Amino acid sequence: MVFFKPRKNFVLLSLLTMAVFNLKSIDIDIELYEACKAIDAIKKTVHQEDPSFFSNLKAVLFEKADKIENDFKFFQSKEGIHSFIDRSTATIGTIAAFAAYMYFLIYVQMKAIDANMEQEGLQIYYPGQIDFNLSGVAGMSGPKADMQDIISYIKNPKMYKNIGAHVPKGILLNGSPGNGKTLLAKAVAGEVSCPFISINGSSFIQMYVGVGAMRVRSLFAKARNLASKYGACIIFIDEIDAVALQRSSSGGNGEHDQTINALLAEMDGLDKSEYPVIVLGATNRAHLLDAAIVRPGRFDRTVEVSKLAIKDRIELLQIAVKSVKTAVEFDVNRIAQMTINFSGAELANLVNEAAILAVNAGRQVVVMQDVELAFDHITLGREITGMQQSHDKKWKTAIHEAGHTMAEILCDKAHIVHKVSITPRSNTLGVMRMLPLYESYEYTQDDMKNQIVIVLCGRLAEEAFGMGLSTGASNDLEKAHALAYDMVAVYGMSDTLRNIGFNRSHQMPNDIATQIEREVQAIINECAERGKQLMNEHKHDIESIAKLLIEKGTVLGSDIYELLNLDMPAPCAVN
Repeated sequence: MVFFKPRKNFVLLSLLTMAVFNLKSIDIDIELYEACKAIDAIKKTVHQEDPSFFSNLKAVLFEKADKIENDFKFFQSKEGIHSFIDRSTATIGTIAAFAAYMYFLIYVQMKAIDANMEQEGLQIYYPGQIDFNLSGVAGMSGPKADMQDIISYIKNPKMYKNIGAHVPKGILLNGSPGNGKTLLAKAVAGEVSCPFISINGSSFIQMYVGVGAMRVRSLFAKARNLASKYGACIIFIDEIDAVALQRSSSGGNGEHDQTINALLAEMDGLDKSEYPVIVLGATNRAHLLDAAIVRPGRFDRTVEVSKLAIKDRIELLQIAVKSVKTAVEFDVNRIAQMTINFSGAELANLVNEAAILAVNAGRQVVVMQDVELAFDHITLGREITGMQQSHDKKWKTAIHEAGHTMAEILCDKAHIVHKVSITPRSNTLGVMRMLPLYESYEYTQDDMKNQIVIVLCGRLAEEAFGMGLSTGASNDLEKAHALAYDMVAVYGMSDTLRNIGFNRSHQMPNDIATQIEREVQAIINECAERGKQLMNEHKHDIESIAKLLIEKGTVLGSDIYELLNLDMPAPCAVN
């Protein structure tokens, strides 16, 4: 051990080992006790006092690399600690050597944590590297307005402090995947020209207890350092539910608990930061987060990045189509009407898939037919080529889809028939596609019963034409039951259970469950009787639609309305 220099360092480094293992209760000699007073100083100055210390120690350790792992396991054990601290079996020099080794190990581990975090997705964007701001984010008018407080605070922190206002230290972005939570967070950083640190929540949780907590502390130390240099810093933790789920009252996972406690402590400490450090967390499971995380003083505010309205979808599609060559008749409004419930990422993927199909078809531009086909590929699966079906099977499928189509035209005033197909695909043998006439997120009791009728009328049309029962309607029956169950158990649309509301995961008494199922069956039977009457009254029209499907395979809604001598309703104009 010739590379050790001042004896004082031996003693003080011994204390570092004791501090790591909380060995304050061990009886130690006066020399070590006196050295306790200098422990904080040596932590700060050991690098400066002996710059060659670590390189020398590293060389020795690498020479004994084959023993290090076993030694470390022994040192971590209770017996190992006592044997190296007990003066009867170890000298001060031995203790010091062990302490130096442990100190170096901790030092290297901290460096490794930083390196691993970068390998596992930690990214730092400096001012100027994010070349867009909120005005460059399409749609999301509500979430963008909610972020203005944070932007104003970062730009003018003194104004808020002078009046005594406490701006949220953390904002939770809650919404389905692909709706632009990361884009929104980056845009805020671009708006205020401050560093942006992005990391996934799963990067914190590791198999070794304590590593996650150290990573949290390292992350916030980076943020505070960057804030002091640039005036502010934003931390973005994607999928924060990976690290901040509710803790178990029975003890739970030690690594998870230590990590979340470190996150809470760091967020509490942001009040003492001279420069603003804001934490943005993204999740699609906000209801599962630990209560301590979402209380005031941590994540004070939740911003809902919800489903895109049609105007938002139009804006996003207009941006997406700029990167591809499109035909003159390309209709972004029509695509927006087709893609209700699509996220921003899914819209961009739809346009890209359409462009690929255009190239495969030998076209120089993307046409609406490419978008329609890409939409079908994404939502229904690709066409099954070479499938040999008997005429009876195809006719049965055609009657089934014609039944759905006729019921849709007769019962649903909120949608129009967009397209009907009996072309086999990976997920279905046939489909009837609708377009909304207007956007609505609330449904009446009659609306839901109409939907049940439409779902059941595929099978009811088969029965009206004397066809036997088959497995093809299993998905329809499942949908009908789900709709009726929600009517009774979730929305209270029942004569006998009008004022109750359960969710599907709710545990309920057996007698209530039996009563709910009885009500569900009554609704399904009522809708089935109504559907049966409609199918019998319109057999001629159903047969005409089925013949057209046999002839063409896929039929546009406009052709069906023309076949039935009906005016096709026009969707509401988008202002």
